[in-house]
Amino acid sequence: LFTHNTDFGQLEWRLTQDSFLNLYRNESNIDRDIAILKDKNYRTIEFDCNQWKTKSDIDNDFLQLGLPYDNCSNLNALKDCVIELNLPDMSDAVLILKGFDNLIKITDKDYAEGFLDVIAAEARRYLLFGVRLVVLISAKKDLELYTKFGGSILIKRD
Repeated sequence: LFTHNTDFGQLEWRLTQDSFLNLYRNESNIDRDIAILKDKNYRTIEFDCNQWKTKSDIDNDFLQLGLPYDNCSNLNALKDCVIELNLPDMSDAVLILKGFDNLIKITDKDYAEGFLDVIAAEARRYLLFGVRLVVLISAKKDLELYTKFGGSILIKRD
């Protein structure tokens, strides 16, 4: 975690100081930050939301990670899925959601907000165990969503 000697200009600090949710509209910026986090040995968990056509596609992506849940598109079950993403090995991770605006298109605004709310709340919970879960979200346009998710806000990084 961070200490009083932390370089407050480092990427991990900037991505978590105000929120765990970071929105990018510029693909090169999100790709740059992903590369930096990978170099710092963050475990990467990436979903291409553009590939999701139905909620069952969300379930299939979570199943590909070897999670024991088959209904992660249900927001209550999603919480259990997110808990299992990282805690087994207690390593810092970056959750990448590329093309997130597609999730709004195949579901609705309320579901997308609920999805981010669950992820933000679980990212805060990870900190209780000394684990960082940084969330990087790409979307082609600004997301017209509520401003608070799991006690966090959505920070624009372009």
